[in-house]
Amino acid sequence: SLTFIDAANVPDTRLLAPVFCWLATAIVAAAADAHRAGRLARSWRYAGWGLAGVVVLTQLVRAVPFIREGRAEGLAYRRVALDRSAAVSYLRSLPPDVPVYSNSARFIYFITGRLVRELPLVYNPLTRTDDGRFDRKIANIARGLRARGGRVVYFTGQDPVYRPSADRIARVVPLKLELGDSLSSVFSIP
Repeated sequence: SLTFIDAANVPDTRLLAPVFCWLATAIVAAAADAHRAGRLARSWRYAGWGLAGVVVLTQLVRAVPFIREGRAEGLAYRRVALDRSAAVSYLRSLPPDVPVYSNSARFIYFITGRLVRELPLVYNPLTRTDDGRFDRKIANIARGLRARGGRVVYFTGQDPVYRPSADRIARVVPLKLELGDSLSSVFSIP
C-alpha cells in the first residue's frame, strides 16, 4: 500500500491523494463557515462553485477511460492478458517443489497461489545506494536454481526501478529462455 511513511515506494501522483482529500475538505469547511457568517462575497461563492465544478469534471474525464479499460481488460493483478500470459500458464504446470524467483512474486502468488521468492534488489530504495552484494546474491540464487531445476520468471513493465531487469541478471549468470511473450519470460539457469 502507498503511505507517507513507506519510503520503499517510488513517489507518484497517488502519494498525494490523501493530502488532496484533506485539503479539499478543509477548504469546503472554511468556505461554508465563511458563508454562514456572511463574510464570503457572492463573487467568491461563484468562483468556489466554478472551481469545484472544474475539479469534478477533470476527474470525471480522466476516470471514464480508466473505468472502460478496467471493465474490458482488468486492472493491476487482475489484467486478463497477464492472467493468460505464457509464464502464468507455465507456472501452473510446474511441480510445487520447483523453486521459482521473480520480479513479481506477489502477483504470482495472487494469481496462482504458488509461493515464489522475490529477486534481490539492485539498490536499496530507502537509502538509494547500490547493493554491492547484488552479483553475489544472484550467483547464489543461480547455484540453487541450477541444482534443483528452478526457474526465474520475469514480467515486463511490472517492476520499479530498483528491481533487476532480465538483462542485469544475465550479466551475472547465463539465462536460458524457456518461453516468453510480450508480457512475461521464463528462464532457466543452464
